[in-house]
Amino acid sequence: MTPGLVSVIIPTYNYDRFVTEAVDSALAQTYPQREVIVVDDGSTDDTREILARYGDRVRYVFQTNQGLSAARNTGIRAAEGEFVALLDSDDVFHPRKLELQVKYLHDHPDIGLLGTGEFTDQRASWPEIVPNEITAERFTVDDLVGRAHFAPSSVLIRRSCLDDVGLFDQTLRCVEDRDMWIRFAGRHAVARLSPPLLWFRLHPGSLSTKALSMEEAEQRVFRKAFAEVPALRGRWLFRRKTYSLSALASAKLFGGNRQWGAAIRRVLWSFVLWPWPFRRADVDGRCERLRVLTVLVLRMLGLRAPDPGPGGAAAATAPRLQTAE
Repeated sequence: MTPGLVSVIIPTYNYDRFVTEAVDSALAQTYPQREVIVVDDGSTDDTREILARYGDRVRYVFQTNQGLSAARNTGIRAAEGEFVALLDSDDVFHPRKLELQVKYLHDHPDIGLLGTGEFTDQRASWPEIVPNEITAERFTVDDLVGRAHFAPSSVLIRRSCLDDVGLFDQTLRCVEDRDMWIRFAGRHAVARLSPPLLWFRLHPGSLSTKALSMEEAEQRVFRKAFAEVPALRGRWLFRRKTYSLSALASAKLFGGNRQWGAAIRRVLWSFVLWPWPFRRADVDGRCERLRVLTVLVLRMLGLRAPDPGPGGAAAATAPRLQTAE
């Protein structure tokens, strides 16, 4: 392990049209001590040829297709840095992202994992960073079970803490990041910097089009968490609340796919599991379930209403799926 070095891990699969933008953003960081490792998870497009143009500025690792978790794990095993940064190959770093995160981790040695804010929709110019206006929010295990508070590509992790927690669960084809964050928060402090230092891309290949597989994976992660994480064991009421939030998030995903009946059933099931109001930090607005239910019913009847789309507990993980099934 090299002190001060940040290892940027970029898994990719058939994203030759995007990967150079991700690599360029990693190489353009104002933080000078970095290595960039691209793990090609069995691409059949021009990824290898495109990345060869970077020469020794990028370490290229090829493996047969095994999935996103396995690709990340391969990169982590090859990493030599004190810190590990994740960057999906269709996302882009702010030029000062690593600089600001490393400084914060040096100033707060108890933090093991540090995310950042992020944005999507159209490409926009990066916001001006005012150092004395940067804030950080800490998250507990409870916070991270119920809702994804940051995108995988935003995180910077201390390698020593990662070695303690373990690698990504390769049996999960999605929501693998949520599983990691829950396990991590059970052992180490987790926080998020306020500035949006990550831009991520939403496109037709995003996980939001795979509502059922994401729902099943998320519930599997919950079963694992409530059985294995000491801080969660025996908390049956909190477990019901967690599954209620998950049902609401699934409703948005199914609604975004125009599966109105499936979406409405999940909103109603959310009320059955947890009939009380959620905390403001748990949802995207007041009376969110009633609002989502109203929108779904109107859309099912063919009336005009905003698309509920992905959000809630699934929002930050929705655009993560890149590797082949």
